[in-house]
This record gives sequence, structure tokens and C-alpha cells, in this order.
Amino acid sequence: MSVPGLKLPALHLLMILACSAAAHAQSTTQDFPTPVLTNEISGTIKPRTIGDSRLTTHYYTFNGDQGDVFINLVTRNLTGDFDVFTLNGLRPVTKIAVYADYGENETGRVVYLRKQEKLILRVQGRTPNDEEAVYRIKFAGSFVAIRPEDVQAAPEMPRVAAETKRDEKVAETERSPVPTADPAKEKEAEEKTEEAKTPPERADEKKIEGEVKKAGEAETKEAVPEKKAEVVITDPLAAKPDDPAARPEEKKPEKPETEKELKEPEAAPPATARRRTRRTTRTPPVRTPPEPKPDPLASINLMIQLKDGNALEFKMSEVRRFSVDRGILVVLLRSGKISRFPITEVSKVTIE
Repeated sequence: MSVPGLKLPALHLLMILACSAAAHAQSTTQDFPTPVLTNEISGTIKPRTIGDSRLTTHYYTFNGDQGDVFINLVTRNLTGDFDVFTLNGLRPVTKIAVYADYGENETGRVVYLRKQEKLILRVQGRTPNDEEAVYRIKFAGSFVAIRPEDVQAAPEMPRVAAETKRDEKVAETERSPVPTADPAKEKEAEEKTEEAKTPPERADEKKIEGEVKKAGEAETKEAVPEKKAEVVITDPLAAKPDDPAARPEEKKPEKPETEKELKEPEAAPPATARRRTRRTTRTPPVRTPPEPKPDPLASINLMIQLKDGNALEFKMSEVRRFSVDRGILVVLLRSGKISRFPITEVSKVTIE
């Protein structure tokens, strides 16, 4: 088959590029990124099950020459980030953040490179609903695609399809009701399966062992008589007090063997017992209250002579305090009574 206007080496190169693009799927590991063989790549991110908050990550690699690298990005139903790093040192070059919307979102970046660099593109995100997320990236400017002969064979990675089927099976089992089993029926089924598994000879031996065991238990029950409770009735008044046989035997005092034992005095009671006896028998003495001592102030009086001829007399035993405060003579008695006299009206104060 020949294509007009296309030479045979070019046709072979196109077929090699198509086979390489088909062979290298979207890589999920940073060590073996997917090589970018053309100036346009696209990918899809499948939705995860409910409750799975993980992000899906794809890695691509391409080259950049000195100058500006134009990156055009179109996304649909995708929320995530597009990051570009250098292969040596993983130095960040640019970052594009996208959010899911009703339609397609288009954005772009221009990256200036001072020298030739090998770059890594990381696509990381997820779909916010049950529909797939789609992205398409176009490169231009000083972008350099990876040559097919420089592509290294990547190891086979686990497929996402198997995980999706497993998740679907888990979801189906969660939706399907769990039947409730009868324990009696389960026990009968287990006994039937055990009988079916055991050979007939083993089953006969088990039956014979069971019968022998039951016969031995019956013989042991018959051989061991049951113990009956015996009731014994005793009359404490049956023996008369006058009967000498019923009287307890009186022990005769033993004679001392040596004279030393006769001379030993009896042991004195302990001191604690004697003290307790004295305390109980002792009567408390009658204490007479002491006679009150005469008050020496009873015979001393406070005499206040006024200028108008009147005189006042107070016993010192009843006076608590007397003083002059701001021209007033104050006499405070123990009963709480207070007497005040202007000092201008007092002619003499004496204590007799």
C-alpha cells in the first residue's frame, strides 16, 4: 500500500510513532514517565468510588530548547494541578491550577529556558462527579519531542480496569441485602457435611464409641448409690442430774512431786489489772471552791468636785477608765454607762 506524496521512510517513521504512542500509556510513576512524541497529548481521569479522596497522577517527559516554550491547556470536568519540573534536581518551572466548570476551560503558560532542559510534566487531579475528566495539552515554541530511539522500555504497571471491576463488585455487595441464616439449619448442614466427608468405617466406629460411652455412664450411675441425709435427734434432758454416770468426771488435784513446787508462791496479777481495779474503786475527792479574794479597789473611790458645789463619787472597782478628751472629763464604767463633765465646771478630781 502506497500513499501519494509520502515517501516510504516517512511512512515507516509515522508507523513507529503511532506504535510508540500506543505502547506507552499514561504513566503513574515518576521514575518512568510517558514520553511525549508529538506536540499534543491528551488523557482522561476516571472517577473514583464514593469516599475515595485520592488524586490521580500522570507523568510525562519532553525536552525544551533555549527560548520560550508555549503550553496550551484545555480541560473539562477536572480539578487539579499541572506542574512542570526539570529532570535534574526536580526544580519547579511553572504551575497551572484548574477547577471543574460546566464547560471546557482553556488556559496557557509561557516558559523561558536559558539552555536545553529535560522536563517532566505532572498532571494531578480528580473529577468532582461520576463523569470522566479530560485534558488536552499542546506544545509550541522551543518545545522538542522525544525521539522514538531514546524511549526506554518501562515496566508493566498495574491496570486501572481491574481496580474498577473490584470496586464495582464491592459496591454491588454493599447494595445487595445480606440474607439472615437460621442457626439450627446451619448446624444440621454442618453435621450432614461432616457425615458425608467421613468414610463409612469411621462413622460406624463413632457410633460404637458413642454407644459404649452411654452404657458406661449408665453403669456408673447404678453402681454409685445415692447418699441419703440422716437425721439424728438427741434429747438433752434424757440424762438426769442426779445420775452419777451423767455427771462430768472431776479431776483430782495432782500432788507435787517435789517440795520446791510447794514453796513457789502464786503468780501476782499483772500491773494493768491492778491499775484498772484501783481506778474503778477510787472515788473522786470533793473539791471545795476557793474563797474569792477581796478586791483591793473596793475601798477606793473616785471623787469629782464641781464648781456649783455638787460632788460625785464612783467606786474604782466599777470604773473602767476616766480621761480628759478635748476639754471634757469622760468617766467610763464597767456597766457601759458613760458620764461626761466639762472641765471648766470641774474644780477638783481626787482618788480617796
